[in-house]
Amino acid sequence: MRKPKEFEQLLTQTDISVYRSCDRCAGFFDDGELYVAFEGTSWHQECFRCAQCLLPINLDDDYFEVGGRLYCQHDFQVLYAPICAKCNFFVVGKLMRSLNSSFHPLCFKCDKCAGGLDDGVWYAQGR
Repeated sequence: MRKPKEFEQLLTQTDISVYRSCDRCAGFFDDGELYVAFEGTSWHQECFRCAQCLLPINLDDDYFEVGGRLYCQHDFQVLYAPICAKCNFFVVGKLMRSLNSSFHPLCFKCDKCAGGLDDGVWYAQGR
């Protein structure tokens, strides 16, 4: 699972000397047309859509790639993001796991002293 925004993401203008086609619709780009390019793929702006809801993905918003398919943040969370066992919100990004449960790092605290727990070894008693 990758978040393409963290990699190469740019709006590029086509050059007539380079014949490129869209990775979604296979249609060619017009000379001077702006297209979305990342990770060696090229997309018409209107073809850069969420694989689940099919709505266009705004380049200013977070979006995610899983198995070569793009997802808006909402659909990525619903389909792939675990739910924090403490606050019940989706966990996107770093997460802590304990006893088959997922937590936001800030929600992962000691039950006895409420202190935050960092990466390391913890012990669970009866839970």
